[in-house]
Amino acid sequence: MKKLIIALVLCLTVSVASAEELTKKQKNKMLIFQGLSAIDMLQTIKIAKNPTIWGEMNPILGTHPAVGSVVLFFTARNVIHYVVVKKVPKKYKDAFIDIPIIGQGFAVAWNIGNGLGLGF
Repeated sequence: MKKLIIALVLCLTVSVASAEELTKKQKNKMLIFQGLSAIDMLQTIKIAKNPTIWGEMNPILGTHPAVGSVVLFFTARNVIHYVVVKKVPKKYKDAFIDIPIIGQGFAVAWNIGNGLGLGF
């Protein structure tokens, strides 16, 4: 978890010369990512609260994470993602948005398939 906090601090303090604004489409895709991420966080909190039923597969969080660790992880990861997307060159922005959406989509679908529902 310390590495995650250090990465967050570094990400927020690194300055990049050109940080183009996101297009409306990119902003909408970022909202989709954030929505999927929120569902995944709720599902992971459900895992954390039911360690005898489920185990987490994320090696950073460990098999039975604390709820606070889950919230910290998702918050830090999403802030880092947003900062990175804002700072990458224009030609890479879509990839930096689209690939995580696919990953989050698979994670949420996997969790639903394993009985976690939408997490609430």
